Amino acid sequence: MGKLLIIHGRSPDKEDIPLNITFSDFIQSIDGEINEVYKNLPKLSMIFKDTISLPLLQTYRQNHGFPVLSGIMSLSHEIKLTVFSFLDVPSTVRMMDTCKDFQQICKDRYLWRRHYLKDFGNRQNNDLSQDWYAIYKTEYQLRKQREKDRRRFLSQMTCIVPPVFRPDHDPGFPNPLPSYPPGMIGGDFDLFPQFQGPGGVGGFGGRRSGHNPLQPLQPRFDPLGPLPGHNFRPGRGGGLRDNRGMFGRMGGPRFF
Repeated sequence: MGKLLIIHGRSPDKEDIPLNITFSDFIQSIDGEINEVYKNLPKLSMIFKDTISLPLLQTYRQNHGFPVLSGIMSLSHEIKLTVFSFLDVPSTVRMMDTCKDFQQICKDRYLWRRHYLKDFGNRQNNDLSQDWYAIYKTEYQLRKQREKDRRRFLSQMTCIVPPVFRPDHDPGFPNPLPSYPPGMIGGDFDLFPQFQGPGGVGGFGGRRSGHNPLQPLQPRFDPLGPLPGHNFRPGRGGGLRDNRGMFGRMGGPRFF
């Protein structure tokens, strides 16, 4: 036999399936502890399964009248597990409802430990020997319940909005035109802002101002258009609107 080992997979209806194994590929030393003798055992297991086990399994299915597997169903367990590892949790759960073979693969501990570490982070014990499907399910239900409690708590809270006060407003004096925006006083003050006092320039004659002398002056505000409920023309010296038409006539529609 020497340094080469030949393994034959035998079937009564087909020829033998040979497998050649070189000792040096899987044995590193014959002395010492048992854990120091062998190497590459996962590779040896995969080679034996793909070369001997799977072909014999297909032959067994054909001899007993089972349908021949094709597509993803004919792949090995490791390849299916690798393919399913790229699925998210909802897709993995849906794959469990397709067939018994996929249900068994989708409950693999390797898959659910991968999902747990991705979604919830590390645990104190990340050993693969645990039932990671049950661990993930429990943690998912706890997180879902906490989110439900948080939403219920937020829905029961009463939002109180504090009142907004203008810093330049004196509570003892009401605003001249509270409905106007800040900076717009209205009345004669917007038409003749140069007359600040109630009696005009120097207190003699002139138009009366709509500005409260006890209220600080504010910057002018000229709106682009009339405000709702106010019949004033926009701009400097706009004044009140009248019912004249476009060309000076009273009433009538505008054609341009």
